This record gives sequence, structure tokens and C-alpha cells, in this order.
Amino acid sequence: MDIRKVRSMLLLLLISSSVAAVAPVMAIEGAVESGANKTNVLPGSTNDDGSWGGWFENLFSDGLYGTLSALNSIGLLRPVVSPVVSIVGSQTTLLGPPTPELLGEVTNRAINMFDVELADGEKRKNWEQLDKEFKEKIFIGPNHSATKISSPAFKQELESLGQACFVKGNTAKLLVDGPESFKRRYELIDSAKKQIYIMAWAIDNDETGKKYAAHLAAAARKGVEVKVMLDGNVFTRNKHLETIEMMKASGVQFIPWKSPVHGAYGMHSKLMVVDGKSFITGGMNMGNCYSHAYEAVPDWRNWVDPNHYGCWRDTDVEIAGPAASLAIDAFAKLWNGQKPTEEAKVTTERCEDNGTCDVAMISHLPGPKGDNNILGMYLKAIYGAEKQIDIENAYYVTMKPIQEALIDAVKRGVKVRLFTNSDKSADEAMVAAPIIASLPPLIDAGVEVYLRKGTTMHSKFMIIDDEFTTIGSYNLNPRSEHIDTELNAVVFDKNFAENTRKVFDIDISPEKATKITKVEELPQDIFSFSSRFAARHFYEHL
Repeated sequence: MDIRKVRSMLLLLLISSSVAAVAPVMAIEGAVESGANKTNVLPGSTNDDGSWGGWFENLFSDGLYGTLSALNSIGLLRPVVSPVVSIVGSQTTLLGPPTPELLGEVTNRAINMFDVELADGEKRKNWEQLDKEFKEKIFIGPNHSATKISSPAFKQELESLGQACFVKGNTAKLLVDGPESFKRRYELIDSAKKQIYIMAWAIDNDETGKKYAAHLAAAARKGVEVKVMLDGNVFTRNKHLETIEMMKASGVQFIPWKSPVHGAYGMHSKLMVVDGKSFITGGMNMGNCYSHAYEAVPDWRNWVDPNHYGCWRDTDVEIAGPAASLAIDAFAKLWNGQKPTEEAKVTTERCEDNGTCDVAMISHLPGPKGDNNILGMYLKAIYGAEKQIDIENAYYVTMKPIQEALIDAVKRGVKVRLFTNSDKSADEAMVAAPIIASLPPLIDAGVEVYLRKGTTMHSKFMIIDDEFTTIGSYNLNPRSEHIDTELNAVVFDKNFAENTRKVFDIDISPEKATKITKVEELPQDIFSFSSRFAARHFYEHL
């Protein structure tokens, strides 16, 4: 066992134990509970090397989590987490020492993660329950079969399962990477006559964020109604405030979205609707790494290797036509929930048919009282596939229902290809190891797995049988299902699906991706103690 890991664990134990002395019984109970309630443990999240060091690490991991949970329950977690974050930050040399603001941000995030697991963890349905419930809703055909995507009944069944509605007569255009998407965004904003509604995870305080905000501010000064809603947790970061204040000064209406259930829940949905006629959705936020227009300088937000920062690979879609009313409905649902006054209400209106695409918008709310709409859509589509499934998703982390559906598809003779980030290209250090650990069962089953080369890939789309396409903000990971709001468009159109598949084929070319044919080809020894601890105890946040 690496002596540095031992030192780190002993240091954490010393700090936590000294504070836990005020509540020894609660700490012991928390440790026992932690070891007993592991229904969603990711492969690799325990040290199974058979050594005394591995045994001690697992015991320590459960004991530490129990102790910290006990401290959180009596309001003493912050005095423990703050010095630990400072120590870890001071030992990292990639980007220099973190700022006090960042240390506070990381501390708050850690405390929120503990708190929401204690508050809501036991209320969630586990993956086995979800898998069983969805199979009962999906396998409703003769001989307990799933309806195929090519069947006329598929759309109607998906509407019921995903609480959605398909609208005909739309056009859909894929926007590949930032230069194409932001060019179109600026054109739509500058030509807007009545309204612009935006929700996103963040508008960064960098050159791209400022330029985007300037276009919105100019539209507001011309009398266009501009509403912007960002994740409330991100909004509290100082680096975002300057951009927001500039927009507000020009008349842009702004809301930081806050979950009424718990502060750990976030808004990850991404949408821009203009004049009720067209909208853009997909994976992109507003920042340099998305736009490619300016240098994307790494920061301490994710504690990542700056060698893999830069221009991210991402995908949006522009949809024009009657489905814009569905996009406004999705925006209004979150906006009006935050501002329940008549002045803040947004309204919808229908525009004329002008295309061949059938489009539905499927939204997702997190938490025990939320929904599983997008997960259900993915499962129904995968089980309905007959020929080929292509998935491009930034953060594939095992969710039992998805894993079983993909393996079942291979057994039916469906060609399944998955493109996700490698341990080197993933921007979030906490999810790099879990992504790799999630892949062996798929590879063994015959899924073609491709790992990104170079900078981060941030796309989230799936094509099935060159007929069905979904694209949006939903990552195939527990965090999207349990912690964040999400929004996906579903498009039925052969031309659009074929064009999207061609983009996928380029993304998995040898120049851009590594094809993994055997489990042995995956990176080895990717888990550190900290990443194992996160995967073992905070699986739902990965």
C-alpha cells in the first residue's frame, strides 16, 4: 500500500476522531449503518487486493464515513471538512494553491453531499426497484415483449412513460461543437423580437460568458423580454457574479434556481428558446471551453490536469417549429416554480409547422418526490432497438437498469457502441475512475466501447436504428438521475438520425478515440483512496 495513502488516511482519522469524541456513540452507530446499507456499490470502490492494507482501507472508509455522518447530524462536520480540504489543496501542485473562496465552495459541496444522503438517501428507490418497475411498464407486448421503435405504438407508449407529447412539423439541425452552436445562438439572440428564455448550469465570467451576456443585455435594451435561469449553487461562486450583474443592469430578468427540497440538488438543464419559434438544447454551457473562441484556462473548480483542458467536444441541436411550445413549457415549469407571481409567469404560443421531425421534450426533476422520465425514455428506446444503438455520453457510470438493457440488446443481436471519456479526458476527477470501472461488464457482453482521446467530451446523445435520436443534458450516471434537473429532446426523423450517426462515427475514429476490445486494455489501478471513498459512499453523486 502506498505510504502516502496511509499518511492521508491517518491524518483524516486523527482529525475526525478528535472531533468525534464529542459524540462517540453516534459515530459508532453511523459506521455500522454505513457498512450495512450498500445497495449501490460500484465495482472498484472497495479495496479487494487481499492485503492487510486493503482490509484496513475498507474498514477505515466505512468508519470514517460513519464518523463524518454522525458529526454532520450534530452540526460539527464543517470544522472537520475545512482543514481536510485545505490540506489536500495545499498538497496539489498542478495549478498552485486554491483560493479561500474555492476551499469554501468545496467544503460546502462536501457538506451538502453528506446532508442530502442522510436526509433523502433512504427515501430513494434503489436500482433494483427501478429496474423492476420499468420492465413492468416496458414489456407489455405479446409474450412479455417490448414494443419496437419501428412500431406505430412506440411513440404513444413513450408519451405515457416519459410524461411527454410528440409534436409534428419541426426541423432539427445538429450543432457540432462551440463555434457552430455559439454562432447560431448569437444570430438568434440578435434577431429576437419578443422573448428569449434561457436556462443553463452556468454562464462563466470569462470572455465567452461576457460576450454571451452582452448579446442578451443588448436584446433586453431593445425591449426583448429576456429571462435567464442558472443553477443556484453555481451562481453563488464569485467568478459568475460580474457577468450576471451586467445583464441585470440592462433589464435581463434573472433567477438562481434553488431546489425547494434540498440545497444539494442542482439545475443541469440546458435550453435557449427565442420568440417561441425555435430553441437550442444539448450539452453546452456558456464558457470558453465550450465556445472554442478563446483560450480555455483551467481553474481549480475540478482539480484536473490542465494538459487535458482546452476546447471541449460537445453537441447541441436547434429545433424550429411547433415543438418550441414544449420547450417553453419546460422552462416555465422551473421558472414559475421559483417565481410564483403573475408578473413572473411565462406563456406559450404555437407556431406553424415547417418540417418533417416529430419532437418531444422530456424533463426530469431530482429527489424522492421527483421523477424518472428521462431514464424511462432511455430504457424504452434501448429495449425497442432492432439493429443498432450508438451512445455518446460524457460520464457513463453504471446504473443497473441501463447496464442490463444494453447487455440485453447485444444478446438480441443489436450492435451497441458506447463512446465516453477516458480517465485522462474526464474533467471531473471524482468520476474518472468510476467511468472506467463501469465498463468491464459491457465489454465482456460485446458492447463496442470507445474512450475519448485529448480534451473532455461533453456530449449526451443516443441514436437508435437511424430513426430515433435523443439529445440533451442527461448524463448516463446516478447524479443526473438523483441529484440534478435535466432536459432532453427526442427526435423521430431518419435524416436527422443518419446525420447524427455520421458525427458519432467521426468521434470514434482512431484519431479521436481508443477502441477497447478487452477488459485488460482498460487503464489499471485507477482508484485512489479518495476516489474509492467517493464511489463507495457517494455513488449517487457520480
